[in-house]
Amino acid sequence: MTEKELDKNAARRLAIIRHAQEVSGNVALTCRYYGISRQVFYTWLRRYQADGCRGPADRSRRPLICPHETPAEVVGKIITKSSLIQGRC
Repeated sequence: MTEKELDKNAARRLAIIRHAQEVSGNVALTCRYYGISRQVFYTWLRRYQADGCRGPADRSRRPLICPHETPAEVVGKIITKSSLIQGRC
């Protein structure tokens, strides 16, 4: 997604939060109207309350850690040996 599309998603989520708070006052009706679950709404609301206007923006789904990731020193050795082998050909 482009940066513009990400901003549109965040703006839509913010509009849904504001609709529930200012217009309808009813979360269930707002969620039904916009076709989202209440669980998703409350996730966006928590992020909005914690981070302000930047909260509802998309977040990375990449895990912070990977327990079965190859250690950096092993990767370095592989790259070194690979470059040595390629240098001989």
